Amino acid sequence: MNRHLLLISNPGNPQDENYSPTAKDALDRWEVFFRSPIGGYWQDEEITRFGEERSIDPDSLRRLMIPLNTVQCQYSIIVFCGHGCCTTDGKEAIQLPIPDAKNHQLLPTDELLAVGLSHVRRTVILDACRSLIPFSSSQLFEQRQYSSIYSIDGDECRKYYDYLIMQASPHVEILYSTSDHHKAYGTLNGSLYADTMSNLVRQKVSIWKVHAINDPNGFFCYTMRDLHNDLTSALAVNNIQKPDYEVRGRASASFPFAAMHLPTDRTIYNDNAIVEVIED
Repeated sequence: MNRHLLLISNPGNPQDENYSPTAKDALDRWEVFFRSPIGGYWQDEEITRFGEERSIDPDSLRRLMIPLNTVQCQYSIIVFCGHGCCTTDGKEAIQLPIPDAKNHQLLPTDELLAVGLSHVRRTVILDACRSLIPFSSSQLFEQRQYSSIYSIDGDECRKYYDYLIMQASPHVEILYSTSDHHKAYGTLNGSLYADTMSNLVRQKVSIWKVHAINDPNGFFCYTMRDLHNDLTSALAVNNIQKPDYEVRGRASASFPFAAMHLPTDRTIYNDNAIVEVIED
C-alpha cells in the first residue's frame, strides 16, 4: 500500500509565555507508536517530519502535502502537535512560528483535510487548542509496550491494518483534542488528551491479550471512532476538556487507530478481502 505519515510540530517561539519545548518529544512519541506493530508498522520511507527547525514556511508544508493528495497515495495520517487557534472570523488554524517574532503565521486546518478531493483516505489528529491562547503536546508512547505480548509479527499487523483501511470508503476523519473555542490542557508528561489516549490503548491491548487465548484467528481492531468515544467518556470524569470528532465524506467504516493480528495462523489477503485462513 502507498501510504504516508506526516508529523508536524510547533513549540512556538522561545520568548512566548506558552512556549512548549516538548513539541519535538511529542513528535518522537507519536512516531514510536505508529512504527509499532499495532500502530500500523509504518516504515522510514513512509514518514516525514516537519517543524524541527525554528522557521516553518507554510509553502514548504503545502509542497510536502502534494503527494498525499494524489490518487497514488492510498492512505495518509497527519498529526499536528503544538499551537492552534480559532480566528476571529470563526476559521480554525494551526500556528506556525516566525523566528524572533511574537506573532505567528496561520495555516487553515482545511488545508490539511483535502477539501474537494473525493478519492482521499486520511486521518488528521490535532492535539492543539482551538481557542486564541493555545497550548499542547503529547504523551510518551513506548513501542515495546505494544509489542511485548506473544510474538507479534509487524508484517502481519501491517497487512491487517492496510486491509482495514481499504475496506473503508474514501473520507477524512479529524480528531480534535478539545471542542471548538476551548483550550487543550497540558500535563507534566505532555497533554491530557495524549496521556488519556495512551492509557486507553494500553488497556485495549491488555484486553486483546486475554481474548487472544481463545480466538483462533487473533484479529483485533481499535478504530479512530472507537478511540474518540472512549476519550470522550474518560475525559468526561473531570469535565475540563471535551474532545471533538468530525468525518468529511461518506465513511463506510472508520479507519484503524490500532490493529493487531497474532500469528496463530497464516492468512491470505487480496486487495479487497481476507480470502482464506489456513490453520497451522
